[in-house]
Amino acid sequence: MSRTYTFTALLLLAAQHITAAPLISSRTPDNATAEASVWDYIIVGSGAGGIPVAANLAASGARTLLIERGPPSSGRWTTAEYGGLADSNWKPDWLANSNLTTFDVMSLYTEIWTGNYSADIFCPDVTGGIASCVLGGGTAINAGLWWRPADIDWDYVFPSGIGWSSDDMQNVTDRVFEKIPGTSVPSTNGELYLQEGAHVIEGALRQAGWEQEITNDMPNQKTQRRVFGNTTFMYEHGERGGPMATYLVDAVQRPNFSLWTNTLVERVLRNGSTATGLSITSGGVGGHSGTVSLSGKGGVIISAGAFGTPKLLFRSGIGPQDQLEIVKEAEGDLMINESDWINLPVGYNLADNINTDIVFTHPSVVNYDWTSAYSNPIPTDAAAYLTNRTGPLTQTGSNLNPMIWEPLIGTDGFYKQLQWTARVASSLNVPNPNGTVMTISNYLGLGQWTRARTTINTNLTMQAGYMAISSNSADRAAIIQGLTDMRAALANITDLTILQPAGDISSEDYVDQTEHAPVNHWLGSCKLGTDDGRSGGQSVVDPDTRVYGMENLFVVDASIFPGLTTSNPSAAIVIAAERAAERIVALVG
Repeated sequence: MSRTYTFTALLLLAAQHITAAPLISSRTPDNATAEASVWDYIIVGSGAGGIPVAANLAASGARTLLIERGPPSSGRWTTAEYGGLADSNWKPDWLANSNLTTFDVMSLYTEIWTGNYSADIFCPDVTGGIASCVLGGGTAINAGLWWRPADIDWDYVFPSGIGWSSDDMQNVTDRVFEKIPGTSVPSTNGELYLQEGAHVIEGALRQAGWEQEITNDMPNQKTQRRVFGNTTFMYEHGERGGPMATYLVDAVQRPNFSLWTNTLVERVLRNGSTATGLSITSGGVGGHSGTVSLSGKGGVIISAGAFGTPKLLFRSGIGPQDQLEIVKEAEGDLMINESDWINLPVGYNLADNINTDIVFTHPSVVNYDWTSAYSNPIPTDAAAYLTNRTGPLTQTGSNLNPMIWEPLIGTDGFYKQLQWTARVASSLNVPNPNGTVMTISNYLGLGQWTRARTTINTNLTMQAGYMAISSNSADRAAIIQGLTDMRAALANITDLTILQPAGDISSEDYVDQTEHAPVNHWLGSCKLGTDDGRSGGQSVVDPDTRVYGMENLFVVDASIFPGLTTSNPSAAIVIAAERAAERIVALVG
């Protein structure tokens, strides 16, 4: 028998059924002033790289500080100790009596990107791209896709013989997926909801020769043939999981670990090739200001992302000459002496997936009003979520399913990987009056040669370079091939109408004319490798993730990846952070 719920009843349910991972028990905050604090390791940035590396360094026994420039996000961390809830809009009324926020409930995911408070979430000093400035970094705001890397993600992307091969990463990968296994069925009752549109696409793919797989069980299959499967997410018990719900929960239990939020790092303080500490300033409630120092035992690990990490390096006198001169002009005597500048190709090799959308309509597609779910959810669905984490509100807003891969050999003779992400939503301003429109986004990933450069402006904002599809003919040809293949597959389905590209437009013309919106999987701007950038090479960090020319300064985040991976990169970044922690401890203790 169905039940109806008043809004008051929903609030009571919220109070009775709070997040499965309870609030961290309060511990005494570290009340030492920034000026007086000394640490073995200081990690700057709390994303997919920063949280795991910090947790592992703390587990080694080192005194470890994790600094996040923004406020808490997930409800686990919105206690007064960690800066509180930054914005009341981050918590819709129907969650008022729970310790959940918008970041925790994945059906509200699109509100993060389109809501009236999104400007408070994204870093204001990045233009042309997106960077997250809340606790959790990208893992707090993304859709939470969680893919076990294929062997080729290490063997093809990273240089060989330096300890980053798939064999070297196997045990690390197993550890990460034991901690964060992920799920393709977020609802605790084992049911997937609103899959009518996904079934339409799956039928088309089967007819066209694609094979269905449980892709995380056989990650190498997607590099060998055309496959599709249900999307896997880093969710746990119907909520956002990932590093904040695992690594960070473990770390804060250690007396040698501290987390500071709302604290902006201005520059690394260094004596020549030795980092001695950080200059910091408060960015909000609970933030710290002054100087935080290293003990001399460990080092600084920058994990601020593909834009934040280059910016901090530039302001610390590390990067190309033209960028350091801009910072010098802006900051004057605050900049380290030019005699101590380290000339490295920081900011080059910037990469993001090139995205191309197909938009279609089919009468079987069922749309759910994810936008209204934020402020006015269907009462029975909200009650099901609050009571036992079941129903459509456990799934990602816009219902991402299925996920599709297509391997290609490019016109340049190199391997290229296409990933298609399907969602029940429109794109490219296509009208959707009946809710029957779907979008399939084609991401060119591993094997993409197109690159850009991120640079700093005189006002110290970072500019993402433009990923010009015309800059590499082999990339363009691969995208055209994938688009042609998908159009042919969809053409087999009765009553399916492709709205974009229009039927009279060739795939070549469409690729050249359509909008290729950023996917915001930015990486590569501080490339890892053996070719020392000080001597004409392209790498910023060595195989130990140590910045060339520095003794105790490291980079551990998406920016060290030499190239794109076969799938959404969050899991690969966490795995890389685990590996980096091993190497850093082995190197400096």
